[in-house]
Amino acid sequence: MRGKDQPEPAAWAEELDGFLKQLPRDFRYAVELRNPELLTDVHGAVLARHGVAHVFNSWNEMPAIGEQLELPWTFPAGFNGGARAAPPRRAYADAVKLFEPYDRIRDPQPEVRLDLLRLIAEVMRRHMEALILVNNRLEGNAPGTIRALVEMMEVGG
Repeated sequence: MRGKDQPEPAAWAEELDGFLKQLPRDFRYAVELRNPELLTDVHGAVLARHGVAHVFNSWNEMPAIGEQLELPWTFPAGFNGGARAAPPRRAYADAVKLFEPYDRIRDPQPEVRLDLLRLIAEVMRRHMEALILVNNRLEGNAPGTIRALVEMMEVGG
């Protein structure tokens, strides 16, 4: 049984479709889900119908970015909606307590890093642009995470 705040996937897709129909066409749009039950083929079909991008994310209960990459519809537009690397499986408030003052990496997330590298490689293969947002609450220090990603790309490239 779903709660009041948890829409059915089909109802969500219908509402999103109606909303996207009303938007001006001279902008690019992307949708980031935080409800894993809505990450369905019907959602992907709505994004594709409107040329709207999917935003990959590692937020809380969402499937890992790597799992999202495996879905056949996660590149529904001619551009990429990017990614938000946020604390997986950790409450935001807990991450704040754990990582303040954000001066160094305190909890490396190698799986998220590898997923981000896979996403970057796929975006490059498709000749798309992407915006990768790294949150301090992912590992404790966003610049350190970005530095680690660049170093991994240099070693692998």
